[in-house]
Amino acid sequence: MVIAHPEAPQRMPRAEPTKTVLRAGRAKREVEAMTENLSEPPRNLHGEVSPLRASSQPRIRRDNGDMNGDAGPSPRLTGEAPILLTGLVERLRELLTADGAPPRLVVGITGPPGSGKSTLAAALETALDERGLLAGIVPMDGFHMSNAVLDELGRHGRKGAPDTFDVDGYLAILERVRRVGPDGEPREVLAPVYRRDLHEPVAAGTRVTGRGVVVTEGNYLALDSLGWEGVRERIDLLVMLEVDEEELIRRLVARHMSFGRHRADAGHWVRAVDLPNARLVSACRDRCDEVWRIVR
Repeated sequence: MVIAHPEAPQRMPRAEPTKTVLRAGRAKREVEAMTENLSEPPRNLHGEVSPLRASSQPRIRRDNGDMNGDAGPSPRLTGEAPILLTGLVERLRELLTADGAPPRLVVGITGPPGSGKSTLAAALETALDERGLLAGIVPMDGFHMSNAVLDELGRHGRKGAPDTFDVDGYLAILERVRRVGPDGEPREVLAPVYRRDLHEPVAAGTRVTGRGVVVTEGNYLALDSLGWEGVRERIDLLVMLEVDEEELIRRLVARHMSFGRHRADAGHWVRAVDLPNARLVSACRDRCDEVWRIVR
């Protein structure tokens, strides 16, 4: 597999605080929009129901096929985010409360860069936490190589490509969150996170504790090459987000510009790095349990 190697652009300046606050506010509103209208009442691990405002009649279309309508093993679900999220949360509750269920389930959210993985993962985290079903989150982006290591390896110019992550470290964490002690209970696990304001990973930035669902999200969860093959077998349920390429380009250019790049530099990075990676990710959709296309 050959990944494009563009010339390394100049290091991006640190984002202005105002822009960071605006981005954070927008992301928070998107998460709230996904979670405020869930159509099923929240339940905890004991099956207890708490009140939650119901939404309108669910609107979900289920297809078996890829983006071109060809037959494929991964069912495609098209619908509004709150409705799709409701169904996922309910299925996870049922799995966790079934006889012989493991103390933790690992759920993955994958898709091309710019597909909305982080927003959906945050909404899922909120919905699970409200029901007492959340054990924690393990973001794949926390396993970015540091900028110093990328410089040393000559890979900084394509940061975000599959070989710019600590894949073995990610696999090890996914193994650890599934382990239980002699008492049959899972152990606390600390995992790194990625700070977009610093453009660097930060160690021990999040905790996984107790029983419930572990949410992990990232581009390469379904990848079947370049050392990522073992990720899929460590994830109990994997959902891929599907977005038209034209819309991906628009989102990605806007994202890079929000972090200080000029439009021309942002467009170059998207064409040279993001799009090749996006196509690589989309080609692995059949390794996922479900493929979602979210409509607004």
